[in-house]
Amino acid sequence: MRLLRPALIVAAADTTRIDISPKTFTSATTKLTITGLVSNLDAPAPTITLVSSGSAGPAILTLKIFVLPQRAPLSVGYFVIEDNTSNGTQFASSPSIPLPNFTAIRDVLNDTFKQAGVSFVVSANSRVYPEPYDTHRLIQNGGETSEVVELGQDGQLSQTEYQNNLPFGDAKYAADIQIFILKNSGRPYCSINPALNYPHLRITGSNPSFPFRDIMLFARETVGYMDTAIAHEVGHKLGLTVNPDSTFPGSGHDDPPYALAVETDLPNGAPPPSMGSDFLPHPNKALMQSGWPIDGKMPWTHGRWMKHEDWKMANEEALRIKQ
Repeated sequence: MRLLRPALIVAAADTTRIDISPKTFTSATTKLTITGLVSNLDAPAPTITLVSSGSAGPAILTLKIFVLPQRAPLSVGYFVIEDNTSNGTQFASSPSIPLPNFTAIRDVLNDTFKQAGVSFVVSANSRVYPEPYDTHRLIQNGGETSEVVELGQDGQLSQTEYQNNLPFGDAKYAADIQIFILKNSGRPYCSINPALNYPHLRITGSNPSFPFRDIMLFARETVGYMDTAIAHEVGHKLGLTVNPDSTFPGSGHDDPPYALAVETDLPNGAPPPSMGSDFLPHPNKALMQSGWPIDGKMPWTHGRWMKHEDWKMANEEALRIKQ
């Protein structure tokens, strides 16, 4: 019996929306290119079927395709904040932390969100800015919601300073997405259960659920993975995640279990960096996976996988931000 070779067929109703090349192949491995022609986020996903060559079916495999419009690039302002009256807030002071590489972060954002049709450029306002924010000293690491502070300087950003004393509303910080990068976090992770408090582990970043600012990122707490930590927070800015895991309901995070293809991608083909003893041995596989401590160790972002529902949300939110 002669076995017919496989072929790919674009559904007749979808030929104006997508194309695939080649449609027939004989090699054991063939690279396929799928091209989106017309996008319509509200229309049913166009379909490609795999059939035996010379037949119209039945389908061996059916593939649904999202066709996302390419959005206008979002400008990202990277605002490095130092308090000139407080040596501990300055990146060059001991222990020194390298200043962020804005171009490298932009490249990671573009690589991460290309799956959603979203791209980014560096705002011309991106630079180091002096702000006199270090006005209180944390004297009891009792958790984010129960800290005790007094007047003074400690080089950290306490919850009190975060909420009350950061004048980050000036026009000089204009950008589609604002990212404020400070050296040290003074905000420890906390829990209702005191046994789960980790006062030595500091919050690494925060997202638009807090007033006045889009994103805050702490450089000392994200050494080695700042670029992907920023991508995670930008994900929150873009409305992700649409279908969060119930482990932290309402948190906007996408936690395991994942499909096998995600579990075995460690992560996305790129080798992760080496992290310190405060971190879990393996990075998060999903971009929007939670960063809450696990058994006294920090998860850290390196994987860039997102659900396809999040592609659509990020694409639509990028359009809303730009309007």
